[in-house]
Amino acid sequence: MRYIRETARARAWSPLQDRLAHFNKIRNELMKDDAKPLKGKVEVDETGVHGRPRGPRMTKKEAAQWRERQVSVLGMVERGGRVKLRVTKSRRGEPLSGAVRANVNPQSIIFTDDWRSYRPLGREYAGHSIINHSAGVYVRGDIHTNTIEGFFGNLKTGMRGAYKQVSQKWLQSYLDEYAWRYNERFRDGRSMFHSLLDEAAK
Repeated sequence: MRYIRETARARAWSPLQDRLAHFNKIRNELMKDDAKPLKGKVEVDETGVHGRPRGPRMTKKEAAQWRERQVSVLGMVERGGRVKLRVTKSRRGEPLSGAVRANVNPQSIIFTDDWRSYRPLGREYAGHSIINHSAGVYVRGDIHTNTIEGFFGNLKTGMRGAYKQVSQKWLQSYLDEYAWRYNERFRDGRSMFHSLLDEAAK
């Protein structure tokens, strides 16, 4: 009997675990993506969300290898519109370009930096403007990725401040939350809380 009681106690969820489960349910079911492709002028960029390496200073090659081992987050944002975020297995090749194709209408004009994985996409979209970050150029007329980079800055600040650290398993759901918050700014006179209630009532 003692073993049964101890086993049941060990398997019981704590109040904190219960709250985390409810928050995940809200993110996964009420803040999910609308599945509509982005259109118009769309900025595309990728970033890491797990900070910088600690310890001895790395060589350029070691730093590049460390970045390749990290989970990448692809961000796509309409200028003046919605944002979409996707966790990708790699910042190279098909994982990256495939995520862009799945989320951006081919009639759009995309804006990227000079990362080589974006170059093949130029043949698949109405236009592809590239800003050469490698040469220290960040704005050339209306060619820039400042919108998505600004969003990434707010995302990382919010994640560090509110959640400290997020596991890879739950990362996409947290990204969905921040994308939902950004996209909900278009609701005139409606609080985000009331928007969640409307979604829950459907």
